[in-house]
Amino acid sequence: MTKADQNSRPLIKLPLTTFEKVLEVIAVIGVVAGFILIISVWGDLPDQIPKHFNIYGQPDDWGAKRSLIIVQIVVTALYLLLSYVGRFPHQFNYPWRISAENAAVQYRNARQMLIMAKAEMVWLFWYLQLASVQIAFGRAQCLSGLYILIFLGLIVGTLSFYIFRGYKLR
Repeated sequence: MTKADQNSRPLIKLPLTTFEKVLEVIAVIGVVAGFILIISVWGDLPDQIPKHFNIYGQPDDWGAKRSLIIVQIVVTALYLLLSYVGRFPHQFNYPWRISAENAAVQYRNARQMLIMAKAEMVWLFWYLQLASVQIAFGRAQCLSGLYILIFLGLIVGTLSFYIFRGYKLR
């Protein structure tokens, strides 16, 4: 796709669908839930908490409890950045030509993919923070063994679904 093709794409103002609004609410609830989790346990947290996990879900690096705040700030920043980027689907990189005939459906599909991935990302990080807290309190030893499978399945599944759907809608 050349830069000229990208610049000639139609600019269409597409309101969010009901499904997209629901996904946005789910994502926002996840961001807020992350802050609530941190605030609710902060006073009782030990000074050192797990901050990294190996492929088996076992903590392999520990750090200051403020790392929870840093993770939550990064999650919030990513949420805001992806929300901003989602406003410009005509600038996305599509593997097929975007025309006046398919622009609306392609833009909506790509935006929905971004919103879905954003909601998944927020909640997956919330789970990581919860697991770190549980391990720090001695209530768990490691992440659920299914975490990696669920994480990869959600991300790969979502991206595959929307890319396949975009291909069919071209």
